[in-house]
Amino acid sequence: MKNCLVEPAWLDNQGNLFLIDATLSKAVNSSDSLSERKYIKGTIDIDFEQVFFAKESNVPHSLPESHDLDSSLMTFDIDRDSHILVYDAIGNYSSLRAFFTLKGFGYKNVSVLNGGMIEWEKQGRATIDKGKKVKPKDNPRNQETKPKIKNSFIIDKEEFETLRSTPSNIVIDARSKKRFLGLEGEPRPGIRKGHIPGAINMPYTTLMDEHRFKKKECMEELFSGLNIKNNSKILAYCGSGITACIVAFAGSICDLDLLIYDGSWAQWGLIKYPCYETDHYELDSGVEIQKESPDTFYLPSEESRTNLKPGDLVKLIFRMEKLSDPESLSVERMWVMVKEKNKDCYLGVLDNDPFGEVHLQCGQPVCFGPEHVIQIDGEE
Repeated sequence: MKNCLVEPAWLDNQGNLFLIDATLSKAVNSSDSLSERKYIKGTIDIDFEQVFFAKESNVPHSLPESHDLDSSLMTFDIDRDSHILVYDAIGNYSSLRAFFTLKGFGYKNVSVLNGGMIEWEKQGRATIDKGKKVKPKDNPRNQETKPKIKNSFIIDKEEFETLRSTPSNIVIDARSKKRFLGLEGEPRPGIRKGHIPGAINMPYTTLMDEHRFKKKECMEELFSGLNIKNNSKILAYCGSGITACIVAFAGSICDLDLLIYDGSWAQWGLIKYPCYETDHYELDSGVEIQKESPDTFYLPSEESRTNLKPGDLVKLIFRMEKLSDPESLSVERMWVMVKEKNKDCYLGVLDNDPFGEVHLQCGQPVCFGPEHVIQIDGEE
């Protein structure tokens, strides 16, 4: 895929090329700016989000069925031998998702415009408005039924979990550092904070120079810090499978093959504790920790402050109230994190059984008080 990233001048000498605007509507600032957008001449009039994502899924931006994608593209006489260029309005963003969707479903010739429309217009190149986009047509080939195939780059949760369990494999989280550390809320309701255990944070923005990819040597330096072994598989995820594709494409420029977890944190981070509730926690001093949300607890007052030294143990008592049959409880392990509110700092981490006592050993001097929270997380 080394030659798949192209510059605007590359289009000057291309013949039969199909252009797809792969812009996510949410990525454009307002509906007004979306309606006023400009396009490259030859761009087909296709609804990117309707065609490139699953029609029925409870996880945003899920992969479509291959035959649904084939059918939609065939109305423009595009098949797996066609040469396709994808781009988007804000640079290198959702166009990379379109790239891996197409390549993974066997479309052989797919290119990405480096910098998208920002770079195109920056160079003063000609544009068209929405009304001049290429319209679909009746195509008898559209009635052809093609077999369903598996995407070779974008994987589902089951495959991700299997590959993740191999110690030599590497998992990259493409979200911001604050979201990775659970210091910032998720944009979607019902999704908890945090990250997949064992993941390494590589925000996709670290691979970008504004709207374009950084130079190869700069990106290679970033990937070199991952301790990649010859037999390692590299798995990338993000919020909903979009920006993980940016990391995966950057990896391909650096001669690395990455797989993308389709559901990403929007699937993994779903609240998974519907069948039990924690009554309360307490410190070994007997001070009760009040509940703030289903998975966050805090010390309620200044009077409850407890001074701790490095190595001191905090005893957290789990008092469970089962809300349904114990067999329906799907959490296999749970870990506890103590951190200061709104600060990029973890004060202690421990994996342990969710039933019974947990002793959390502090890694640095802590004055336990109302500015701290104790967060509970778990894994199915």
